[in-house]
Amino acid sequence: MLSPTSAIATQRPIQSLAQWIPDSDVTADEVRRSPAQTPQQNSPQTFQQPAPSSVNWPDFGSPRLNQQLRHYWRYVQTLGTPDVLIVGSSRALQGLDPHILSHQLNRQGRGKLRVYNFGINGATAQVVNWLLGDLLGRDSLPPLILWAKGSRAFNNARPDRTFQSIATSPGYQKLQQGWRPPWSSFQNPDPSRASFFPGSDLTFNGFLRDQRQFNPARYYQDVPKIAGQYDGSYVPFVLQSGPQQRAIATLSQTLANHPDAPSLVLINLPLSRDFLDPARRRYEQQFRQFIGSVQNQTQWMVRDYLDLWTTRDNYFADPSHINLWGAADLSRRLAKDSNIPWPTP
Repeated sequence: MLSPTSAIATQRPIQSLAQWIPDSDVTADEVRRSPAQTPQQNSPQTFQQPAPSSVNWPDFGSPRLNQQLRHYWRYVQTLGTPDVLIVGSSRALQGLDPHILSHQLNRQGRGKLRVYNFGINGATAQVVNWLLGDLLGRDSLPPLILWAKGSRAFNNARPDRTFQSIATSPGYQKLQQGWRPPWSSFQNPDPSRASFFPGSDLTFNGFLRDQRQFNPARYYQDVPKIAGQYDGSYVPFVLQSGPQQRAIATLSQTLANHPDAPSLVLINLPLSRDFLDPARRRYEQQFRQFIGSVQNQTQWMVRDYLDLWTTRDNYFADPSHINLWGAADLSRRLAKDSNIPWPTP
């Protein structure tokens, strides 16, 4: 799993995609168009109230979070607050493609929903609770939140280095002192502001396009294979009490008390068959029971895709991260779920 403080690698340009989309209704053209993300409107809207074009962002202790803030700020300037916000760790960041999700929803007659992926490397329940409750705040929450995650984000026994780094950062201290990002400054978005950050590995709407394909035989020539019983992400494994569970309770209360009552869907992302050895599968079964209890307590929806691709290594970038072809397939599957309360644009 990527470290929250690791260097952010630039992805190589894609050459040909059609050959890598077997047995899928994700077209090569759709995946190829995904990085452009240039907002299209019939006519540009104008501002009713001037707003600053940039913000002097403080450091929040996470390179990916710092990067996402600048991307999200540009997105809000351009299109406004998204209708659907994807949150979670690096697995979410590269696991759901907001462009293909929006495109598929539009195909199904749901209109042109704005979707942004605010994934952050190493994001736990504490980080997601802080992001939605404090950094974005009640005035900037979308109607629908897709929390794409895995069990490690909820393990109370695991040191939460990402949140610890954020909580000791200058940006966190500035928030504690009353500063808030001026999300509400833009009463009317302006598509003419659409622009990209040179050298960024993220698309306009926050998605990380990972082109790697997981091949176990080659992968473990360079990376040591660790059995589940020795995996520090699982051992020890505590779900029922601790800071992550408290964060879930706080977030549930925040959303319940919000005047617009945003909906939240928990998405248990797929893992590769190679990763799910007997020890990890036992922990994942515990997690499935846990998210069932969370669903009962919070009324959040749960979508469990853990075993979706046990024979599709080519949809993974590594044993636990989805690549862009897997993200395209999963985004289309999700868009076809009519029970999810998709908002009206």
